[in-house]
Amino acid sequence: MRIDPKYLPSKKFSIVIIVAIVLIIIIAILSYRKENISTYKNTLVLGDFSTTTWTKTKIDTDKDGLEDWQETLYGTNRNSPDTDSDGTGDGVEIENNRNPLKANTSNSLQTPNDLLEQATIERYKNIVENNKDLSYTELLSKKIASQIVSEVETSGEVSQEKASIISKSALQNIPKINYTSKTTSSDLYFVEANEQNIKDYIRFYGLEEQNISLFLEKDIDIIEAEKINKQDINKLLALSNTIISRFKEAHLPKDSAWGLAYHLGIINDFEKMSLIIIDLLRFSSDDTALYYSSLMTYYDVRKELVSIIVTLDTTFQTDLIAKTQI
Repeated sequence: MRIDPKYLPSKKFSIVIIVAIVLIIIIAILSYRKENISTYKNTLVLGDFSTTTWTKTKIDTDKDGLEDWQETLYGTNRNSPDTDSDGTGDGVEIENNRNPLKANTSNSLQTPNDLLEQATIERYKNIVENNKDLSYTELLSKKIASQIVSEVETSGEVSQEKASIISKSALQNIPKINYTSKTTSSDLYFVEANEQNIKDYIRFYGLEEQNISLFLEKDIDIIEAEKINKQDINKLLALSNTIISRFKEAHLPKDSAWGLAYHLGIINDFEKMSLIIIDLLRFSSDDTALYYSSLMTYYDVRKELVSIIVTLDTTFQTDLIAKTQI
């Protein structure tokens, strides 16, 4: 449903909806965390480090030129670059004052017959201008509120169960940010896979696994803290940077039995987690919905990392750290 100004809720109603979203998100986080997180425990202490820096892509799921929050406002499908299936992308249609929800049936030599009226163009501009600085949680609350109001107008009432279904459905459609790592095999240093180099690598891995253990002991408590501490985040990011740097500088035996994938996977997963941690710090204070989305992604990447570590522990027959399922 397109967000129409007449459906925008009062401030009091918006606050109620936002609180409901927050409660649903907390329940979802606790459920997901219980099912998917393995953590590592040891007694090492975080050191004093500086922050890391990376960039990420915009939230434009279907790559049509409209960010997901704009798709919500225009009523277009964020999973389809051409909502009305007329051959012209949603972003291009908006740029050319055409209706992305109405298919153009004119031929290429004729003026498109899906052009918007000037009043509609101005309304779209006003909506975007009034909402561009809102958090996704606020945008989500407006969307939920508009759907509830619409339900009331249609049926005369809305039950608590129906309102809950609307809220949960909206929560499932929170955009996923595309976190991309930057390191490839061309950035690594390969050596001959002879017996000595393999022994050296296993020794290297055994030492670095202690840093990985330290990171995985501390990360969940830090990013899930009631109030995220920036200093703790900086230390966590710096530890991640240290791990990334050492694995990139390591002498990696080429064509080894345990393969490049695990080594590069460790680097890539730490790069992604660093990006997510930066966003979690930002979202924790001003955007609960995106905090939830990024945290779910963090859990998934972390699970991949744990899987790699367990595989290498088995391969190298190392047991330097205890693993506890929570």
